[in-house]
Amino acid sequence: MNLRRRHKIGAEVNTSSLNDIMFFLLLFFLLASTLVAPHVIKVTLPKASTGQSVPKKNVSVSVNREGQYFIEKTLVTEQQLNEELKSYQGKAEEVTVIINADSAAMVQPFVNVMDIASRYKLKLVVAAQKK
Repeated sequence: MNLRRRHKIGAEVNTSSLNDIMFFLLLFFLLASTLVAPHVIKVTLPKASTGQSVPKKNVSVSVNREGQYFIEKTLVTEQQLNEELKSYQGKAEEVTVIINADSAAMVQPFVNVMDIASRYKLKLVVAAQKK
């Protein structure tokens, strides 16, 4: 009596579910990597008893489409704008001028604000919308 099998059964591993697992792992790591700040260095700062923090001040200057100037929602002339920004002269590390210009505004009033801010060596930021 011959008890041997005619067909050999090969060991087989079904890997079709591994594709799903690898996809979910890849997706998890891609999402998790966007939440991690890669260029952050954690530093414990030393303590000082006489240290003072310098408060930062943002001055918002707006230019509408008619070329009018606004400082913090108050309508001003170009001369008043010049005097206001002149009062911050020498405080460039404390004051940042933020320019909000209408997209349909003329270029010259916008350039005037940039010129006045650079004359007094103030930091300048131009506000824009995302596309």
